[in-house]
Amino acid sequence: MINIQDIIQEARPTEEEIKEKSCTVDKVLTLISNEAEKVPQISGIEVGGSYAKGTWLANSADIDVFVKFNKDVRREMFTKLSKRVGYNALKDFDPYEKYAEHPYLIAEVDGVIINVVPCYDVEKGRWQSAADRSPYHTRHMQEHLTESQKDEVRTLKKFLKNYNIYGAEIASQGFSGYAAETLILNFGGFLNVIQNIAHIKPGGVIGITSKNFDTAVTITDPIDNNRNLAAAISKRNIALFILACRAFLKNPSRYTFENRHTKNHNNWSNVICIKFRHTDKSLDVVWGQTKKTLSALKRQLQLHNFIVIKHHIAILEQQIYIFLFLESFYLSKIFIRQGPSVFLKNATTSFIAKNNNIIWVSDDMTLLCLEDRQYTSIFEILDHLLTNPTAAGIPAGLHNDIKTYTLTGGEQFNDLIKQYAAPLMSDDGAAVSSH
Repeated sequence: MINIQDIIQEARPTEEEIKEKSCTVDKVLTLISNEAEKVPQISGIEVGGSYAKGTWLANSADIDVFVKFNKDVRREMFTKLSKRVGYNALKDFDPYEKYAEHPYLIAEVDGVIINVVPCYDVEKGRWQSAADRSPYHTRHMQEHLTESQKDEVRTLKKFLKNYNIYGAEIASQGFSGYAAETLILNFGGFLNVIQNIAHIKPGGVIGITSKNFDTAVTITDPIDNNRNLAAAISKRNIALFILACRAFLKNPSRYTFENRHTKNHNNWSNVICIKFRHTDKSLDVVWGQTKKTLSALKRQLQLHNFIVIKHHIAILEQQIYIFLFLESFYLSKIFIRQGPSVFLKNATTSFIAKNNNIIWVSDDMTLLCLEDRQYTSIFEILDHLLTNPTAAGIPAGLHNDIKTYTLTGGEQFNDLIKQYAAPLMSDDGAAVSSH
């Protein structure tokens, strides 16, 4: 039996760590305030995120600093000025740009990631940018989470991290820190979250909303009941969370908590790697375009009867890797096409007229015919799709990048490539364990 207090103790930052983070925050706020004071359109700056709410995990706190602009500032000026403030304030820490709905800056100060995010200083509900809700999120959790519930949030975050379903980045599409806080606020504590999620029904709604959302479950944003926090979480990650909660209730041990039941297979001969370079652009944009590319390729492969069992994306430096684990690399040269019932006179006449190959009548009184496959090899069809990106449905932003592609079969993978593709070779561990 697991002792939740042990997990809480591990997840809670030490007094020394709190003191160090506090010094870093003070330093960063001074630097950003000095630059913000030079810009009359800025109404103030505010620390947000898990640090401000007191829900950050030991050894993993990012610091979010929101630069608040007057609501009448045009969007292009809002972006330009916020970047200028961030770059000037953190110039000694090699700041760089990331992109969500709009650009924001990141820098590492004293080993801590600092996010400088612009938002509008607006009344609740009168949002002009996606980040405008964030200061309200911070204040809501500061006001409503008790000190013990903050530890419960940390425990839930640690649980989610152990199953690799924590993190709102587009690469992971997991549970955000705010989603975890909202779950604790709704259910009261970690064990109550586990109990309720383990028994949740399809379309279950957590929180209060008058709007219907087309997601497996709904997690209502407590400061905006027209916003569904689960919309940014992949269906797979929601499913894993439900299974992980059930596994924990069945066996609330350290092993289920830490996902140690992973099993591996080694069917590398069924894996193909599509590798190509990407040009300098926001990593979030690259991830979004690559995921759309994967969806387009899977759709085309399915149309040509190639079965994709699992898939995985790895983006490292300037290289993109798309891994496809297939039932088979090769298909037979012929296949059977199902025709209409013989009782459908016009349809059968048309079917016969269009097919010059062997046609026969099945035992269930429908016409069948043999047809030749256009592609019998995964290499052939991927070559066709990748050299015709528009027809394949690949996003325009990757058309030039995709020209650099190479295809490699799994038996040719070196150890490094196998490391990148490792998620294809493992199951979902304790979430699907019967032990």
